[in-house]
Amino acid sequence: MTAIVAALLLGVTGCTASEPQSVVTVTASPEPLPAYRGPLTLEYSKVEDVNFDSETLAGGDAEIDIHAAQILWKIADVDFKAMNDTKLMVAPGQVNSRAECAAVAQAGKDTYVIARTDDILCVRTANGAVARLQVIKFGKETVTLDATVWRR
Repeated sequence: MTAIVAALLLGVTGCTASEPQSVVTVTASPEPLPAYRGPLTLEYSKVEDVNFDSETLAGGDAEIDIHAAQILWKIADVDFKAMNDTKLMVAPGQVNSRAECAAVAQAGKDTYVIARTDDILCVRTANGAVARLQVIKFGKETVTLDATVWRR
């Protein structure tokens, strides 16, 4: 009888005292799914623009470009340039989530960033896209990044 009265007070119909009620718990996903996840190979023999708001990561108003690279004493550096109000910064340590990368990128103050193998770059575009880029390989004319891009 108590279950029926409680069900009526809560607006639940079709309940009887003998029917067990199930409880559904809904929790928000702590991490949004990436819009893009995979390798991103850029040529540094030419200016190579990247647009994280684009489905193809190319064309339109670019957020970063790679404009120079040098390999000295078996250490490779690549220069990235942030454009169009994009924030860009090399992460001070391991960064894996959208929230962590957005916070690191928001602290970015420099227009140019130099990265080496295994460095993690965090990017936040003016439109709210966030990207985590890890330099994984330097070739003779290319740099390959492990890219994860989250769009708003």
